[in-house]
Amino acid sequence: MLFLTFYANKHGNPDLMFASTDGDSYMCGFDRENVRLPREHADFDKTKLFISDLTFVNGKGLSGIKRIFKSSVCVKECPKSDSSVTEYRITSEVTGKALEGYKTHTLLNLCAPNAEDLKSEFADGWKMVKASILASPAGSFLNDMYLSSRAMYTSFVTAPVYCFFFIFLMSKWSEPISWFIIIAVQLGLIGATGGLFYMRGEEAKLRQKNIDSGIGVDK
Repeated sequence: MLFLTFYANKHGNPDLMFASTDGDSYMCGFDRENVRLPREHADFDKTKLFISDLTFVNGKGLSGIKRIFKSSVCVKECPKSDSSVTEYRITSEVTGKALEGYKTHTLLNLCAPNAEDLKSEFADGWKMVKASILASPAGSFLNDMYLSSRAMYTSFVTAPVYCFFFIFLMSKWSEPISWFIIIAVQLGLIGATGGLFYMRGEEAKLRQKNIDSGIGVDK
């Protein structure tokens, strides 16, 4: 397992798994061929996705959710305030102008807005973005991981506790526990055998009753 992990990390490109995609469908931190940008490149560390315009507009042409995603750009850090965003990788739709910022927090590689601080004109747009993300296979998977995270974190604590508790029991009462398990298994097998014989007898009685009443018998 360790060898496979090391080999995959060395020869694969795990960053692509969580890389965000800007309005031109290019992954943040990667070039057009999905190759990681060199460290000296100006856009090397712009790996987070900021949606510059969450205004939801119904209508013809480039509108609605497509227009919202088309305004996405790659940034170095997610904005923590309403100040303008000036450092980002330009796209065909967003070409170097200062962008209106809003308070966000980092969610994987997405700059997710703080719902309580979001302007009213952006609320519907953010709802559409969330619905679109959750409808995708990757978004559904990540949401399931988030919902099960509490159980996963709890298991990190309970697993070693159960292991040490089992070791303690076996060190104190290993022979009684072993005999208890053996007897429980034997009683379970005997009970299952008796139950199967009982079911067989009832099935035979039902079959004979059907024969006597002429059900299922060719005449």
